[in-house]
Amino acid sequence: MCSISVIIPCYHVEKFISRCLNSVICQTFSDWEIIVVDDCGQDQSMKIVHNIASGEPRIKIIANPKNSGQGASRDAGAAAATGKYILMLDSDDWIAPKTLQKCYDTAEKSQADMVVFSVKHHYHFSSRIYPQLQTDNIVYTGKQLMEKYLTVVGQDKIPNVERYEWNKFIKRDIIKDHYLSHLPGRLMGEDFYFCGLLLFYCQRIVCLSDVLYHYERRNAQSLTAAKNIDLFLTMTTTWSELKIFFINQNFWSPQLQKTFWCGWHRQLFFELMHRISLCDDVFNRNLLLRLSCKIKQLKLYTEAENPRYESLQKLFLQKNITTKQLWSLKIQKLKIVYIPLWAYLLKQKLLKD
Repeated sequence: MCSISVIIPCYHVEKFISRCLNSVICQTFSDWEIIVVDDCGQDQSMKIVHNIASGEPRIKIIANPKNSGQGASRDAGAAAATGKYILMLDSDDWIAPKTLQKCYDTAEKSQADMVVFSVKHHYHFSSRIYPQLQTDNIVYTGKQLMEKYLTVVGQDKIPNVERYEWNKFIKRDIIKDHYLSHLPGRLMGEDFYFCGLLLFYCQRIVCLSDVLYHYERRNAQSLTAAKNIDLFLTMTTTWSELKIFFINQNFWSPQLQKTFWCGWHRQLFFELMHRISLCDDVFNRNLLLRLSCKIKQLKLYTEAENPRYESLQKLFLQKNITTKQLWSLKIQKLKIVYIPLWAYLLKQKLLKD
Protein backbone atom coordinates (compact mmCIF):
# COMPACT_ATOMS: atom_id res chain seq x y z
CA MET A 1 0.00 0.00 0.00
CA CYS A 2 1.09 3.56 -0.73
CA SER A 3 -0.52 6.97 -0.96
CA ILE A 4 -0.28 7.56 -4.71
CA SER A 5 -0.04 5.30 -7.75
CA VAL A 6 1.32 6.98 -10.89
CA ILE A 7 0.28 5.00 -13.97
CA ILE A 8 2.44 5.36 -17.08
CA PRO A 9 1.55 3.48 -20.29
CA CYS A 10 4.73 3.02 -22.32
CA TYR A 11 4.84 2.72 -26.11
CA HIS A 12 7.48 4.12 -28.50
CA VAL A 13 8.70 6.98 -26.29
CA GLU A 14 12.43 6.31 -26.06
CA LYS A 15 13.16 10.04 -26.44
CA PHE A 16 10.90 11.04 -23.56
CA ILE A 17 10.51 8.22 -21.02
CA SER A 18 13.58 9.13 -18.90
CA ARG A 19 12.31 12.67 -18.40
CA CYS A 20 8.86 11.32 -17.51
CA LEU A 21 10.10 8.84 -14.90
CA ASN A 22 12.61 11.26 -13.37
CA SER A 23 9.89 13.87 -12.91
CA VAL A 24 8.19 11.42 -10.53
CA ILE A 25 11.36 10.16 -8.85
CA CYS A 26 12.33 13.76 -8.02
CA GLN A 27 9.01 14.63 -6.37
CA THR A 28 9.04 16.30 -2.95
CA PHE A 29 6.43 13.71 -1.91
CA SER A 30 7.90 10.23 -1.47
CA ASP A 31 5.08 7.78 -0.68
CA TRP A 32 4.30 6.74 -4.24
CA GLU A 33 4.60 3.89 -6.68
CA ILE A 34 5.05 4.07 -10.44
CA ILE A 35 3.31 1.42 -12.51
CA VAL A 36 4.77 1.31 -16.01
CA VAL A 37 2.58 -0.61 -18.44
CA ASP A 38 4.59 -2.10 -21.30
CA ASP A 39 2.37 -1.86 -24.40
CA CYS A 40 4.63 -4.03 -26.54
CA GLY A 41 6.49 -1.42 -28.53
CA GLN A 42 9.49 -2.11 -30.75
CA ASP A 43 11.87 0.67 -29.71
CA GLN A 44 14.21 1.03 -26.71
CA SER A 45 11.64 2.51 -24.33
CA MET A 46 11.30 -0.49 -22.03
CA LYS A 47 15.06 -1.05 -21.92
CA ILE A 48 15.37 2.48 -20.55
CA VAL A 49 12.56 1.80 -18.06
CA HIS A 50 14.25 -1.38 -16.79
CA ASN A 51 17.56 0.46 -16.37
CA ILE A 52 15.94 3.17 -14.26
CA ALA A 53 13.78 0.68 -12.33
CA SER A 54 16.84 -1.37 -11.35
CA GLY A 55 17.82 1.44 -8.96
CA GLU A 56 14.30 2.41 -7.86
CA PRO A 57 12.20 -0.24 -6.05
CA ARG A 58 9.06 1.93 -6.18
CA ILE A 59 8.82 1.34 -9.94
CA LYS A 60 6.70 -1.67 -10.92
CA ILE A 61 6.51 -2.98 -14.47
CA ILE A 62 3.61 -4.91 -15.94
CA ALA A 63 3.13 -5.94 -19.56
CA ASN A 64 0.12 -6.20 -21.83
CA PRO A 65 -0.13 -9.56 -23.64
CA LYS A 66 -0.23 -7.61 -26.90
CA ASN A 67 -0.26 -4.01 -28.08
CA SER A 68 -3.55 -2.79 -26.59
CA GLY A 69 -3.51 1.01 -26.65
CA GLN A 70 -3.60 3.76 -24.07
CA GLY A 71 -6.99 3.03 -22.54
CA ALA A 72 -6.40 -0.67 -21.92
CA SER A 73 -2.95 0.12 -20.51
CA ARG A 74 -4.38 2.61 -18.06
CA ASP A 75 -6.99 0.05 -16.99
CA ALA A 76 -4.26 -2.53 -16.40
CA GLY A 77 -2.30 -0.02 -14.36
CA ALA A 78 -5.35 0.94 -12.28
CA ALA A 79 -6.07 -2.74 -11.58
CA ALA A 80 -2.50 -3.23 -10.30
CA ALA A 81 -2.43 0.01 -8.28
CA THR A 82 -2.33 0.00 -4.47
CA GLY A 83 -2.39 3.77 -3.85
CA LYS A 84 -5.24 5.68 -2.26
CA TYR A 85 -5.04 8.05 -5.23
CA ILE A 86 -4.18 7.62 -8.89
CA LEU A 87 -2.47 9.96 -11.32
CA MET A 88 -2.39 9.07 -15.02
CA LEU A 89 0.85 10.27 -16.61
CA ASP A 90 1.56 9.97 -20.33
CA SER A 91 5.06 8.68 -21.03
CA ASP A 92 6.09 11.65 -23.19
CA ASP A 93 4.94 14.21 -20.59
CA TRP A 94 6.24 15.23 -17.17
CA ILE A 95 5.02 16.69 -13.89
CA ALA A 96 6.21 19.60 -11.75
CA PRO A 97 8.33 18.74 -8.64
CA LYS A 98 5.51 19.45 -6.14
CA THR A 99 2.64 17.91 -8.10
CA LEU A 100 2.08 14.87 -5.88
CA GLN A 101 2.50 16.84 -2.63
CA LYS A 102 0.06 19.58 -3.64
CA CYS A 103 -2.54 17.16 -4.96
CA TYR A 104 -2.32 14.83 -1.97
CA ASP A 105 -2.52 17.65 0.61
CA THR A 106 -5.47 19.22 -1.23
CA ALA A 107 -7.35 15.93 -1.57
CA GLU A 108 -6.84 15.03 2.09
CA LYS A 109 -7.79 18.49 3.37
CA SER A 110 -10.92 18.71 1.20
CA GLN A 111 -11.80 15.00 1.31
CA ALA A 112 -11.92 15.28 -2.47
CA ASP A 113 -12.72 12.50 -4.93
CA MET A 114 -10.75 14.41 -7.54
CA VAL A 115 -8.28 17.30 -7.68
CA VAL A 116 -7.93 19.07 -11.05
CA PHE A 117 -5.00 21.32 -11.94
CA SER A 118 -3.67 23.56 -14.70
CA VAL A 119 -1.54 22.28 -17.59
CA LYS A 120 1.22 23.80 -19.70
CA HIS A 121 1.24 22.71 -23.36
CA HIS A 122 4.63 22.73 -25.07
CA TYR A 123 4.66 23.34 -28.84
CA HIS A 124 7.57 23.67 -31.26
CA PHE A 125 7.61 27.48 -31.20
CA SER A 126 5.53 28.42 -28.18
CA SER A 127 3.73 27.21 -25.08
CA ARG A 128 0.46 28.01 -23.34
CA ILE A 129 -1.37 27.18 -20.13
CA TYR A 130 -4.69 25.41 -20.66
CA PRO A 131 -6.88 24.88 -18.77
CA GLN A 132 -5.91 27.84 -16.61
CA LEU A 133 -7.88 27.12 -13.47
CA GLN A 134 -8.36 29.15 -10.33
CA THR A 135 -7.93 27.95 -6.75
CA ASP A 136 -11.37 29.03 -5.54
CA ASN A 137 -11.76 26.83 -2.43
CA ILE A 138 -15.11 25.62 -3.80
CA VAL A 139 -15.98 21.93 -3.72
CA TYR A 140 -17.93 21.01 -6.85
CA THR A 141 -19.86 17.90 -7.72
CA GLY A 142 -19.01 16.33 -11.05
CA LYS A 143 -22.53 16.94 -12.30
CA GLN A 144 -22.14 20.66 -11.63
CA LEU A 145 -19.14 20.63 -13.97
CA MET A 146 -20.76 18.51 -16.68
CA GLU A 147 -22.21 21.33 -18.82
CA LYS A 148 -18.88 23.14 -19.16
CA TYR A 149 -17.16 19.77 -19.68
CA LEU A 150 -19.40 18.79 -22.58
CA THR A 151 -19.60 22.15 -24.31
CA VAL A 152 -16.36 23.95 -23.22
CA VAL A 153 -18.64 26.99 -22.87
CA GLY A 154 -21.23 27.76 -20.23
CA GLN A 155 -21.45 29.58 -16.92
CA ASP A 156 -18.30 31.69 -16.51
CA LYS A 157 -17.97 30.91 -12.81
CA ILE A 158 -17.92 27.15 -13.42
CA PRO A 159 -14.40 25.90 -14.27
CA ASN A 160 -13.66 23.93 -17.41
CA VAL A 161 -11.77 20.89 -16.10
CA GLU A 162 -11.04 19.75 -19.68
CA ARG A 163 -11.19 16.33 -21.29
CA TYR A 164 -7.81 15.02 -20.14
CA GLU A 165 -7.26 12.23 -17.64
CA TRP A 166 -3.78 13.40 -16.74
CA ASN A 167 -4.74 16.71 -15.13
CA LYS A 168 -6.93 14.84 -12.65
CA PHE A 169 -5.75 13.36 -9.35
CA ILE A 170 -8.34 10.65 -8.68
CA LYS A 171 -9.34 8.71 -5.58
CA ARG A 172 -8.82 5.09 -6.60
CA ASP A 173 -12.06 3.95 -4.96
CA ILE A 174 -14.05 5.94 -7.53
CA ILE A 175 -12.62 3.75 -10.29
CA LYS A 176 -12.70 0.55 -8.23
CA ASP A 177 -16.17 0.86 -6.66
CA HIS A 178 -17.91 1.76 -9.93
CA TYR A 179 -15.92 -0.65 -12.11
CA LEU A 180 -14.86 2.15 -14.43
CA SER A 181 -12.86 1.26 -17.51
CA HIS A 182 -12.01 2.63 -20.93
CA LEU A 183 -13.69 1.70 -24.16
CA PRO A 184 -11.82 -1.03 -26.06
CA GLY A 185 -9.49 -0.23 -28.96
CA ARG A 186 -7.66 2.90 -30.01
CA LEU A 187 -10.11 5.76 -29.96
CA MET A 188 -9.93 9.47 -30.53
CA GLY A 189 -11.35 11.02 -27.38
CA GLU A 190 -10.94 8.02 -25.09
CA ASP A 191 -10.12 10.46 -22.27
CA PHE A 192 -13.39 12.26 -22.99
CA TYR A 193 -15.49 9.15 -22.37
CA PHE A 194 -13.62 8.05 -19.23
CA CYS A 195 -13.55 11.54 -17.68
CA GLY A 196 -17.28 11.84 -18.34
CA LEU A 197 -17.82 8.74 -16.19
CA LEU A 198 -15.53 10.14 -13.50
CA LEU A 199 -17.47 13.40 -13.34
CA PHE A 200 -20.75 11.52 -13.09
CA TYR A 201 -19.60 9.64 -9.99
CA CYS A 202 -17.37 12.20 -8.23
CA GLN A 203 -19.16 14.10 -5.46
CA ARG A 204 -16.27 16.30 -4.32
CA ILE A 205 -13.99 17.98 -6.87
CA VAL A 206 -11.47 20.72 -6.09
CA CYS A 207 -9.52 22.84 -8.60
CA LEU A 208 -5.95 24.18 -8.28
CA SER A 209 -4.48 27.07 -10.25
CA ASP A 210 -0.98 25.57 -10.04
CA VAL A 211 0.57 24.39 -13.30
CA LEU A 212 1.42 20.85 -12.24
CA TYR A 213 1.51 19.00 -15.58
CA HIS A 214 3.55 19.55 -18.74
CA TYR A 215 2.01 18.25 -21.96
CA GLU A 216 4.43 17.42 -24.77
CA ARG A 217 2.87 18.56 -28.07
CA ARG A 218 6.04 18.05 -30.12
CA ASN A 219 5.90 14.25 -30.26
CA ALA A 220 4.84 13.45 -33.83
CA GLN A 221 4.58 9.74 -32.91
CA SER A 222 1.86 10.22 -30.33
CA LEU A 223 -1.62 8.87 -30.90
CA THR A 224 -3.20 12.31 -30.84
CA ALA A 225 -0.81 13.45 -33.60
CA ALA A 226 -1.91 10.67 -35.96
CA LYS A 227 -4.00 12.20 -38.76
CA ASN A 228 -6.00 9.45 -40.41
CA ILE A 229 -9.66 9.03 -41.19
CA ASP A 230 -10.04 5.73 -39.32
CA LEU A 231 -8.84 7.29 -36.07
CA PHE A 232 -10.93 10.41 -36.60
CA LEU A 233 -14.11 8.37 -37.07
CA THR A 234 -13.65 6.73 -33.66
CA MET A 235 -14.56 10.08 -32.11
CA THR A 236 -18.19 9.23 -32.95
CA THR A 237 -17.91 6.08 -30.82
CA THR A 238 -16.77 7.93 -27.68
CA TRP A 239 -19.64 10.42 -27.93
CA SER A 240 -22.19 7.72 -28.73
CA GLU A 241 -21.09 5.52 -25.81
CA LEU A 242 -21.20 8.44 -23.37
CA LYS A 243 -24.72 9.21 -24.58
CA ILE A 244 -25.72 5.57 -23.96
CA PHE A 245 -24.19 5.72 -20.47
CA PHE A 246 -26.21 8.84 -19.59
CA ILE A 247 -29.41 7.22 -20.86
CA ASN A 248 -28.78 4.02 -18.88
CA GLN A 249 -28.14 6.07 -15.73
CA ASN A 250 -31.40 8.04 -16.17
CA PHE A 251 -29.31 11.18 -16.54
CA TRP A 252 -30.54 12.01 -20.06
CA SER A 253 -32.67 15.02 -19.05
CA PRO A 254 -33.85 17.64 -21.58
CA GLN A 255 -31.22 20.07 -20.25
CA LEU A 256 -28.43 17.50 -20.53
CA GLN A 257 -29.56 16.58 -24.04
CA LYS A 258 -29.31 20.23 -25.07
CA THR A 259 -25.85 20.47 -23.50
CA PHE A 260 -24.68 17.18 -25.03
CA TRP A 261 -25.73 18.06 -28.57
CA CYS A 262 -24.24 21.53 -28.30
CA GLY A 263 -20.90 19.99 -27.30
CA TRP A 264 -21.07 17.34 -30.02
CA HIS A 265 -21.84 19.83 -32.80
CA ARG A 266 -19.06 22.11 -31.64
CA GLN A 267 -16.40 19.43 -31.42
CA LEU A 268 -17.43 17.82 -34.70
CA PHE A 269 -17.16 21.14 -36.52
CA PHE A 270 -13.76 22.15 -35.17
CA GLU A 271 -12.21 18.69 -35.45
CA LEU A 272 -13.39 18.52 -39.05
CA MET A 273 -11.94 21.94 -39.78
CA HIS A 274 -8.52 20.68 -38.70
CA ARG A 275 -8.73 17.74 -41.11
CA ILE A 276 -10.24 19.24 -44.26
CA SER A 277 -7.55 19.45 -46.94
CA LEU A 278 -7.11 22.67 -48.88
CA CYS A 279 -5.88 20.71 -51.92
CA ASP A 280 -7.09 17.10 -51.92
CA ASP A 281 -10.82 16.94 -52.68
CA VAL A 282 -10.71 13.17 -53.12
CA PHE A 283 -9.62 12.94 -49.48
CA ASN A 284 -12.26 15.48 -48.46
CA ARG A 285 -15.11 13.60 -50.11
CA ASN A 286 -13.99 10.31 -48.61
CA LEU A 287 -13.70 11.90 -45.17
CA LEU A 288 -17.14 13.51 -45.31
CA LEU A 289 -18.94 10.49 -46.75
CA ARG A 290 -17.45 8.07 -44.23
CA LEU A 291 -18.18 10.47 -41.39
CA SER A 292 -21.75 10.81 -42.65
CA CYS A 293 -22.20 7.03 -42.54
CA LYS A 294 -20.95 6.85 -38.94
CA ILE A 295 -23.18 9.70 -37.79
CA LYS A 296 -26.25 8.03 -39.31
CA GLN A 297 -25.29 4.60 -37.98
CA LEU A 298 -24.85 5.86 -34.40
CA LYS A 299 -27.76 8.33 -34.60
CA LEU A 300 -25.56 11.27 -33.71
CA TYR A 301 -27.71 13.73 -35.57
CA THR A 302 -30.05 16.39 -34.27
CA GLU A 303 -30.78 20.00 -35.19
CA ALA A 304 -28.13 22.49 -34.12
CA GLU A 305 -28.91 25.95 -32.77
CA ASN A 306 -25.79 27.44 -34.37
CA PRO A 307 -26.39 27.99 -38.14
CA ARG A 308 -22.76 27.07 -38.90
CA TYR A 309 -23.13 23.70 -37.19
CA GLU A 310 -26.59 23.10 -38.64
CA SER A 311 -25.37 23.55 -42.23
CA LEU A 312 -22.72 20.92 -41.51
CA GLN A 313 -25.34 18.53 -40.10
CA LYS A 314 -27.43 18.90 -43.26
CA LEU A 315 -24.35 18.23 -45.36
CA PHE A 316 -24.00 14.81 -43.74
CA LEU A 317 -27.53 13.83 -44.82
CA GLN A 318 -26.80 14.43 -48.50
CA LYS A 319 -25.87 11.66 -50.91
CA ASN A 320 -23.41 13.84 -52.80
CA ILE A 321 -21.17 16.75 -51.84
CA THR A 322 -20.74 19.57 -54.32
CA THR A 323 -17.51 21.36 -55.19
CA LYS A 324 -19.08 24.59 -53.96
CA GLN A 325 -19.73 23.05 -50.53
CA LEU A 326 -16.12 21.83 -50.34
CA TRP A 327 -14.85 25.31 -51.13
CA SER A 328 -17.09 26.72 -48.42
CA LEU A 329 -15.47 24.33 -45.89
CA LYS A 330 -11.98 25.29 -47.08
CA ILE A 331 -12.72 29.00 -46.67
CA GLN A 332 -14.03 28.35 -43.16
CA LYS A 333 -10.83 26.45 -42.37
CA LEU A 334 -8.75 29.43 -43.45
CA LYS A 335 -10.80 31.73 -41.22
CA ILE A 336 -11.04 29.45 -38.21
CA VAL A 337 -7.73 27.55 -38.20
CA TYR A 338 -4.99 29.15 -40.27
CA ILE A 339 -5.57 32.88 -39.91
CA PRO A 340 -5.82 32.74 -36.07
CA LEU A 341 -2.75 30.46 -36.00
CA TRP A 342 -0.71 32.80 -38.21
CA ALA A 343 -1.78 35.78 -36.10
CA TYR A 344 -0.79 33.95 -32.90
CA LEU A 345 2.64 32.94 -34.25
CA LEU A 346 3.26 36.49 -35.49
CA LYS A 347 2.34 37.88 -32.08
CA GLN A 348 4.72 35.43 -30.37
CA LYS A 349 7.53 36.41 -32.71
CA LEU A 350 6.95 40.12 -32.14
CA LEU A 351 6.94 39.60 -28.36
CA LYS A 352 10.26 37.74 -28.56
CA ASP A 353 11.85 40.40 -30.78
